[in-house]
Amino acid sequence: METIYLAFEAKKQVAQVASSEVLESLSEGESSVIRRWISTAQEMIGLYIEIVGLLTDGTEEPQCTECGEIIGHDDDFCRGCGAKLSDEQFKDSKSAAIDEEKLDNKFERFDKYRYEFNEVGLEVTAAMAYNAGRNITAPWDHCPNCGKGRTVLENDKGEVLCLFCNARWEKRRKKWAMHRGELEGEKKSKGEWDEICRESAAQFENLDWEQKAELVDTNIEELQRDFT
Repeated sequence: METIYLAFEAKKQVAQVASSEVLESLSEGESSVIRRWISTAQEMIGLYIEIVGLLTDGTEEPQCTECGEIIGHDDDFCRGCGAKLSDEQFKDSKSAAIDEEKLDNKFERFDKYRYEFNEVGLEVTAAMAYNAGRNITAPWDHCPNCGKGRTVLENDKGEVLCLFCNARWEKRRKKWAMHRGELEGEKKSKGEWDEICRESAAQFENLDWEQKAELVDTNIEELQRDFT
């Protein structure tokens, strides 16, 4: 089940970050991002446990009508008392109906936490990159392309990348030229991009989590490895 993988992958990623020496150099603001990330992972794992509980709640294993021993569907005789088993005994074993509406609600909440875990995880990646001694800086607080905050990185070559939407720029003298994104091909000064940042950030905040999820680049994991 994909839910199992996602819940435990979240737990593994959090453990890896928590054991990193880079944590010691993070600012209070960056540390709060990691605490929010860990909290989201805990919510995911908690929901996974609730989902498993809903899927298994009320299920009764078949029992021998003579002695009460648990029996398997392939058994011809009871392992406890040796009584011959009939099909009726298995029919009498009841399974409580799964509450589909409640289960759907849990899965929907899990998907929301999964998005939030990935979103905040990109902020964690950026924060750790800033503090890893690789000359990574942030030219803008928000991405001019998608409006996401704290996910824009610039390396010492003047290459800029948003980890969230994969928009890319290249610094050319005193201007940044976008070569991937909605304004691809345009060159603007930092002040001009700053103005676009403010507009994009306001638009981003008005989106719900499903709309934000559509902005995430599907190849982001590979791209952030290439950059950082």
